[in-house]
Amino acid sequence: MRKGLIGRLLFLAGAAVLVLTLVEVSSYAGKPEPDKVMLKAKNGDVPFNHTKHAKDLKIECKTCHHNMGKTPEKMACQDCHKPEKGEVASLKEAGHGSCLKCHKEKQGSAAPVACKDCHKK
Repeated sequence: MRKGLIGRLLFLAGAAVLVLTLVEVSSYAGKPEPDKVMLKAKNGDVPFNHTKHAKDLKIECKTCHHNMGKTPEKMACQDCHKPEKGEVASLKEAGHGSCLKCHKEKQGSAAPVACKDCHKK
């Protein structure tokens, strides 16, 4: 009797994990991707062409959305990356560290690297 109970509990636990995973993944599925996003910044907002990065350049979602599956369905960068340095990289460090690093690696392309190229006042 005890073996049967443990087996059923393990089955139910596995089923619960599967259902929760599917619910979490489906919260991202079916949502229309934005064409462009405006990233708020102290030195001028930064227009971000989501379509160009995601579809044209085929950059994986998790490259930028590194908390995908661990957070509510939509979060802005500054929800975790605050203007001041804390437990995670500041907004400036995250933007310059991720975006600028990649742009510099692609120097032969038209990827902007100067402050004024991204920050629109």
